[in-house]
Amino acid sequence: MWREHSAVLEALQEEQPHSILRAFLQASENPHYIQILPATTLAEILRAIDPVHFLDQYKDVFHDFQTYRVDHLPRNVRSLKQIFIDYREAIQLILLRWRRLDRSFGIIEYRLMLNIARSVKDGKTALAIFKSMRADQVQPDTLCYNYLFEARSWSNGCNPLERWRFRVIPRNINLRQTNRDRSERGFQGYEAGYRGIREETIRNFDRMRMSGIVTDVDTFGQLMLGMAREGDIQGVKSVLKRIWDVAVDSILHEDDSSLLFENDLPPSSPLYPNQSLLFTIAHIFCINNQLPAALRVVDVFSRKYAVEIDLRTWAELFEWTFVLATRRYGKSKSDGSDLGQLPLASVENLWVTMISEPYNINPTMPMYNRRIRTLWKRQMYDEMILAMQAGRKLHNFQHRRLQRKLASQQRRTHEVQPTDGTNPDDNVYEGMDSNIMLPAAAKDDDVLEVTNVPEHKTSSDYEADGVMTHEQASLECARIHEFRDFIMVSRWARLLMAGSRWVPSNERDLKWERIGAPDAIRSFWYYRPRPGFCYNISTGKIQFPPSRGEPEFVLTVVRHDASQMAGVEIVQDTRPPPTALYSAWSNPSPRGLKVSTIPHPGG
Repeated sequence: MWREHSAVLEALQEEQPHSILRAFLQASENPHYIQILPATTLAEILRAIDPVHFLDQYKDVFHDFQTYRVDHLPRNVRSLKQIFIDYREAIQLILLRWRRLDRSFGIIEYRLMLNIARSVKDGKTALAIFKSMRADQVQPDTLCYNYLFEARSWSNGCNPLERWRFRVIPRNINLRQTNRDRSERGFQGYEAGYRGIREETIRNFDRMRMSGIVTDVDTFGQLMLGMAREGDIQGVKSVLKRIWDVAVDSILHEDDSSLLFENDLPPSSPLYPNQSLLFTIAHIFCINNQLPAALRVVDVFSRKYAVEIDLRTWAELFEWTFVLATRRYGKSKSDGSDLGQLPLASVENLWVTMISEPYNINPTMPMYNRRIRTLWKRQMYDEMILAMQAGRKLHNFQHRRLQRKLASQQRRTHEVQPTDGTNPDDNVYEGMDSNIMLPAAAKDDDVLEVTNVPEHKTSSDYEADGVMTHEQASLECARIHEFRDFIMVSRWARLLMAGSRWVPSNERDLKWERIGAPDAIRSFWYYRPRPGFCYNISTGKIQFPPSRGEPEFVLTVVRHDASQMAGVEIVQDTRPPPTALYSAWSNPSPRGLKVSTIPHPGG
């Protein structure tokens, strides 16, 4: 037992959360260890295994990753669902051993459980924990209430179907009011109307104030968010005016020269704004289709209180700019989706603002992804290619980072490199269909329901496949990150050939079809679509070879004129009927048009 205790103390000194959790899991197998463990040491351990160290890095990379569907992830990589379950089972095993000793939970244990529910966005479990806390007559503190507010307001937010439906439009609000059994997919997180999220948040806030618990900046941020979930923007504006003296309606109609940025709050005040508040304000106005207000209010708070606008807030603003600039068609125009509609140029305008003085933001891959898709919609060829090349450099950086981590791991484990000098993970995506999609998140209950820890599981099981070392977790996250970036660049390459968007209507477009597109595809040949994929041009179809062994394009003729096409060799012009298809690959007919060979950049 003393050897295990020494391992725990050593992990605490190293300040490595993964090592602390692994050591404590092993030490707690002995029931006497928990009994003799000093309360101060236990409190330090529980603080060290905060979910921010185990889950946040995964949530960040899965935020844009899981909106796609895929049949498989890279080797040795867990899904977000499994990551949540592994961590929760490990914590639940510790708490189960605690309960078996007839020891009651205190404020520290309940705070940890609420923090986990907040981190995985499980509002249902957070409410159950809070009720259990009150039943055990444990007085919640400010953090406990803040965790409850956030878990309830963001409930099921890791599900992409739910995340996009946070937007306040008539159809979404109506479904949240009528979906009392929460059977409608994408609307299972919270309710609106009678006993909805707004009413619940205000009720808990009043209970908090009546109990004499101190409120802080995060408390008021979550109060505003609960109001905003049901479109109560006037309530949000009232809180902003009363607590921070920011009159939203006034600043929207005044220029900077007429604004007085007087700060009457000391930095030590619990109400002093922080970066989390800026993110919450941005999210509140964006989901209520008021992007100009979001930009203006965030900017005023940033300058008034000298709070830097962090990358997370810029990402939120840019994401919702992309959403609100997306054109609506058909039924989407009648369900309120066109509320707050922005011109497509808004995405590019915000991009220029972000990367310029005084912000100088380094864009992320999801930012590049949204910008490139917008440029594609606007048929801005040159800008799109330049953005694709910049995004590819970012992907290459992430790929090199992954290779360094793999090499470091191999050195530590004394693994022998392959005799040909290559790394077995270098071509992990070679031969993979770049059109694959990443799996959508499971339902909230599927992700979060872990009612019992199997008795046969021991701490050694978690060491093997649940609680990783810090190096293992970092490597796994790097694999996910690199794979997500690969999928994004591959989808950009597909956009070069998507639909009839590049059908030439003038000489510039014709030059793009004949020269620009082939050059761009050559540049991104490593990210080419699956074999057999074809795309339309004005005179026919370009079809990829049915195998990856021969890097050659084939033009399947639908119709063509007698003029010579730049970059395309007309073997014989016999003017086939418009409905006839001829493939120079599958059927070497002289009537086919053969495109010049494109070498594979990957060798």
